[in-house]
Amino acid sequence: MSKTFDPNNPFADLDTGEFDGELAVPDAPIRAFPDPDSPNAPKPKFEGERHACEKCDGSGVVTWGYRYVRTGKCFKCNGSGFFKTSPAARREARIRRANNKVRKADKWFAAHPEITAWMLQSAPTFDFAQSLHDAVVQYGSLTDGQLAAAEKCVAKVARFKAERDAPRTADTQVTWAATLIGAFDTARATGLKRLRLIIGDLTFSPAAPGSTNPGCLYVKDGAQYLGKITPAGGFFKVRECTPEHVAELESIGADPLAAALLHGQQTGQCSCCGRELTNPDSIERGIGPICAARWGW
Repeated sequence: MSKTFDPNNPFADLDTGEFDGELAVPDAPIRAFPDPDSPNAPKPKFEGERHACEKCDGSGVVTWGYRYVRTGKCFKCNGSGFFKTSPAARREARIRRANNKVRKADKWFAAHPEITAWMLQSAPTFDFAQSLHDAVVQYGSLTDGQLAAAEKCVAKVARFKAERDAPRTADTQVTWAATLIGAFDTARATGLKRLRLIIGDLTFSPAAPGSTNPGCLYVKDGAQYLGKITPAGGFFKVRECTPEHVAELESIGADPLAAALLHGQQTGQCSCCGRELTNPDSIERGIGPICAARWGW
């Protein structure tokens, strides 16, 4: 630093130039404006016809609340405050989209008739079928996973139906079916309308002529259904029919009359009509004379 002091320029000795390199600032790069044809170029401001948003009155902001008033962006116009199309044009566009969605769903339903029939049949009681139907209505199709699941359900229903419709073979062949069925036919021929035979814990009753099992006898243990006896001598039992039930049926079938008389003697009630036996002869025999005549016993 110079020791000479110039009163006319008191700061002359402060600038010696030794910091010029540090204070030098490089020239800033010139900003390049994006090419308007580039896909990254900002979109120009819309200058066409504008239609104010009906919800926010063109402000892009909505206010809600009564006690605690709040404001926020209008989601109907996404905060822009306007639409490029009129309300009527937007309404027509919504109708077109809805019609296109219906046509797309109808086309899918027509292309998959078996799955459609399964959906309509199972939807009231199966939520999964209802959800798949709603998906087709909403999106016009199903995903690959949904379609595979629907096809699996249709195949399962078809398999169950085939097993149900297939002729079933009797679980047991009995030789005494004709004796029991003949007794019911005899009682029916005499004009007896309420046909029922109670022996021990088992109840026998004929199937209605117009039912799917005409000529068969239904077997119950109280209110529990055990199976049916066919005129051909087949016994179709259900899961609840135990080996003890089968043994009791065989014992009754060997001699139905003796089993009916034993029931009346042990319980004091007629096996055919269920009434209490009061006549000494009927009590001793185990059946009343009227029921014995009607049932051919």
